[in-house]
Amino acid sequence: MDKILLIGEESGFFKNLKDALSDDFRVVTCGINYTLIRRVIQMNQTRIAICIKPENMNATAVKEINDAFPKMTLIVICEEKDDSMKWFSGEKQICLNKPLKIKALKEDMAVILSEPEEVEDNRKRVLAVDDNGLVLRTIKQVLEDEFVVEFANSGIKALDMLKKNPYDVCLLDYEMPIVNGLEVFKAIQNRYPTLPVIFLTGVSDRKRIEEVAIHHPAGYVLKPIEAERIKEKIHKALA
Repeated sequence: MDKILLIGEESGFFKNLKDALSDDFRVVTCGINYTLIRRVIQMNQTRIAICIKPENMNATAVKEINDAFPKMTLIVICEEKDDSMKWFSGEKQICLNKPLKIKALKEDMAVILSEPEEVEDNRKRVLAVDDNGLVLRTIKQVLEDEFVVEFANSGIKALDMLKKNPYDVCLLDYEMPIVNGLEVFKAIQNRYPTLPVIFLTGVSDRKRIEEVAIHHPAGYVLKPIEAERIKEKIHKALA
């Protein structure tokens, strides 16, 4: 029997929905506590979660759950006059308002669960940051057989991506406009202190290398990129 997660506060509606779904699914329940929700989803490898949203629940909290588990389908059930989740829709997001048609909900869930599960990619995730598209293409060619590689063409874009996704290593260009690599590195150290950062630099003079080294990155690689050299640095950073 497929397992689903029902999130919400204890109420008559919560109990009735749980009872109705229990005929066809194994229902795990959880209160509205973000830390607990994350733990339950991770422990149960949940493919579908249903959140009964109180009117006073911030839509941002729902978005955080959805963003944390992009492969999971999140169904949000709102009060009839609650329109705070109008933006919430897409391939893996469903928003419903009371009164609810349980039969239709079950049919939708059955369709979702009949679809094959996405195969987990256990490769390490690398974020490559450089304003030069040619360098990014080279990095992709060199690393894509062994790592999941994603790109940012500016420091601002990189920091935005780091907010949304976990990465195992960051390859960071030293020379970038607006926000340079050193500024991005300091922000990463402050926000994600365990993330190894490897600098990419075309500057080979001693002064610049020392400027990088005093901030204790996981390493640095000189351009043009050499496949074995950059892989060696990444493996060392991950060890």
